Amino acid sequence: MNDNKEIDKMEEFMSILSEDQFQIDLDIEDIIENALNIMESRKKRRENLLFIGISFCIIVLLYSIFFILGIRYMVYFQVFMLLIGPIIIIPISKSRITEGSNI
Repeated sequence: MNDNKEIDKMEEFMSILSEDQFQIDLDIEDIIENALNIMESRKKRRENLLFIGISFCIIVLLYSIFFILGIRYMVYFQVFMLLIGPIIIIPISKSRITEGSNI
Protein backbone atom coordinates (compact mmCIF):
# COMPACT_ATOMS: atom_id res chain seq x y z
CA MET A 1 0.00 0.00 0.00
CA ASN A 2 2.76 2.35 0.95
CA ASP A 3 4.73 1.41 -2.12
CA ASN A 4 1.82 2.29 -4.42
CA LYS A 5 1.53 5.80 -2.96
CA GLU A 6 5.24 6.41 -3.41
CA ILE A 7 5.11 5.04 -6.93
CA ASP A 8 2.12 7.25 -7.72
CA LYS A 9 3.94 10.30 -6.35
CA MET A 10 7.02 9.44 -8.36
CA GLU A 11 4.94 8.89 -11.46
CA GLU A 12 3.21 12.24 -10.98
CA PHE A 13 6.55 13.94 -10.47
CA MET A 14 8.01 12.29 -13.56
CA SER A 15 4.99 13.29 -15.64
CA ILE A 16 5.45 16.90 -14.58
CA LEU A 17 9.11 16.79 -15.62
CA SER A 18 8.37 15.11 -18.90
CA GLU A 19 5.81 17.71 -19.95
CA ASP A 20 7.04 20.66 -21.92
CA GLN A 21 6.37 23.27 -19.25
CA PHE A 22 9.92 24.50 -18.90
CA GLN A 23 10.11 26.57 -22.04
CA ILE A 24 12.79 29.18 -21.60
CA ASP A 25 13.06 31.53 -24.53
CA LEU A 26 16.65 32.79 -24.56
CA ASP A 27 17.65 35.04 -27.39
CA ILE A 28 21.42 35.01 -27.18
CA GLU A 29 21.85 37.49 -30.01
CA ASP A 30 19.63 40.00 -28.22
CA ILE A 31 21.55 39.53 -24.96
CA ILE A 32 24.89 40.10 -26.71
CA GLU A 33 23.51 43.18 -28.49
CA ASN A 34 22.29 44.63 -25.19
CA ALA A 35 25.69 44.00 -23.61
CA LEU A 36 27.46 45.72 -26.50
CA ASN A 37 25.09 48.70 -26.23
CA ILE A 38 25.82 48.98 -22.51
CA MET A 39 29.56 48.84 -23.12
CA GLU A 40 29.30 51.47 -25.84
CA SER A 41 27.24 53.82 -23.67
CA ARG A 42 29.76 53.48 -20.82
CA LYS A 43 32.60 54.23 -23.23
CA LYS A 44 30.79 57.32 -24.57
CA ARG A 45 30.06 58.53 -21.05
CA ARG A 46 33.72 58.09 -20.05
CA GLU A 47 34.91 59.92 -23.20
CA ASN A 48 32.50 62.80 -22.58
CA LEU A 49 33.63 63.17 -18.96
CA LEU A 50 37.26 63.05 -20.04
CA PHE A 51 36.62 65.72 -22.70
CA ILE A 52 34.84 67.99 -20.21
CA GLY A 53 37.61 67.53 -17.63
CA ILE A 54 40.43 68.26 -20.05
CA SER A 55 38.57 71.26 -21.50
CA PHE A 56 38.01 72.66 -18.03
CA CYS A 57 41.70 72.21 -17.16
CA ILE A 58 42.81 73.94 -20.38
CA ILE A 59 40.46 76.89 -19.79
CA VAL A 60 41.62 77.29 -16.18
CA LEU A 61 45.26 77.10 -17.30
CA LEU A 62 44.77 79.73 -20.00
CA TYR A 63 42.95 82.13 -17.68
CA SER A 64 45.60 81.73 -15.00
CA ILE A 65 48.33 82.45 -17.57
CA PHE A 66 46.46 85.49 -18.86
CA PHE A 67 45.88 86.69 -15.32
CA ILE A 68 49.64 86.63 -14.75
CA LEU A 69 50.71 88.04 -18.16
CA GLY A 70 47.96 90.56 -18.74
CA ILE A 71 44.92 91.11 -20.95
CA ARG A 72 46.98 92.09 -24.00
CA TYR A 73 48.27 88.53 -24.40
CA MET A 74 44.72 87.22 -24.25
CA VAL A 75 43.82 89.32 -27.28
CA TYR A 76 46.93 88.09 -29.12
CA PHE A 77 46.04 84.51 -28.30
CA GLN A 78 42.46 84.95 -29.54
CA VAL A 79 43.64 86.42 -32.84
CA PHE A 80 46.18 83.61 -33.21
CA MET A 81 43.51 80.95 -32.55
CA LEU A 82 41.13 82.65 -34.96
CA LEU A 83 43.73 82.48 -37.72
CA ILE A 84 45.30 79.08 -37.02
CA GLY A 85 42.16 77.20 -35.91
CA PRO A 86 40.65 76.52 -39.34
CA ILE A 87 44.08 75.57 -40.72
CA ILE A 88 44.30 72.81 -38.09
CA ILE A 89 40.67 71.67 -37.91
CA ILE A 90 39.80 71.37 -41.62
CA PRO A 91 42.53 68.82 -42.58
CA ILE A 92 41.77 66.70 -39.51
CA SER A 93 38.04 66.60 -40.26
CA LYS A 94 38.67 65.81 -43.94
CA SER A 95 41.00 62.94 -43.06
CA ARG A 96 38.40 61.47 -40.70
CA ILE A 97 35.67 61.73 -43.33
CA THR A 98 37.82 60.05 -46.00
CA GLU A 99 38.75 57.23 -43.59
CA GLY A 100 35.05 56.54 -43.11
CA SER A 101 35.11 56.75 -39.33
CA ASN A 102 32.18 58.24 -37.46
CA ILE A 103 32.81 61.66 -35.99
